Amino acid sequence: YEAAERHYQQLLHVHGERHFSSIDVGLAGFKPRHNLALVYEESQQPDRAEAQWRELTELHPDYEPGWCGLATFLLAHHRIDDAKALAEKMRSRRTTDAIGRWLTARLQEHTGDVTTAIKTLNTALAQYPDHQELHGERCRLLFEHATPLESLEALSRYLEVDPENGATWHNLAMAHLRLNQLEDARDALERSLELRPEAPQTRRHLEQLLQHPSQLQPLA
Repeated sequence: YEAAERHYQQLLHVHGERHFSSIDVGLAGFKPRHNLALVYEESQQPDRAEAQWRELTELHPDYEPGWCGLATFLLAHHRIDDAKALAEKMRSRRTTDAIGRWLTARLQEHTGDVTTAIKTLNTALAQYPDHQELHGERCRLLFEHATPLESLEALSRYLEVDPENGATWHNLAMAHLRLNQLEDARDALERSLELRPEAPQTRRHLEQLLQHPSQLQPLA
């Protein structure tokens, strides 16, 4: 962790002192700050992590992953009031409104109101139909709380927006398995492995489907 911290701190220092440089602006700006926040989270330094997330959103207010990182941090530390305040701030800005709605849905789910959370995401997607975080959250909630067919439809729509998402292809396969659509499940698993061949869970599911389809557990 210390080596990673020094590396990202050096990049931030270079960004602060140079006017002309061959270093990519993103590489020497929001990217190292984003990674530094993650390093602090993984090394159990929450105060430093939060400081980096907040500085990232202030210095690069249109960098959506920074807002998403701060929101996720607050939720992980059960700081619900702070997360609510952040959602309001995000929704007050045009460039962060979509991710603000994502956070609003997360907060609604936190209170147990999954139905309202799904409605929030549906409304948001009507305005931001290509937003990946909104699609991903909607797919997760429908997979966990709705019918297999509803989940399948949501995942298929997400893949229209992001067809190279290997994890979503895996989840689509799980939805097919719930509906006993074994050939479609196999095709989706194979596509998932093409995109992320290192995924052991997907490979296990595919091997089991090919060898013992009746024993495959869709939710494993």
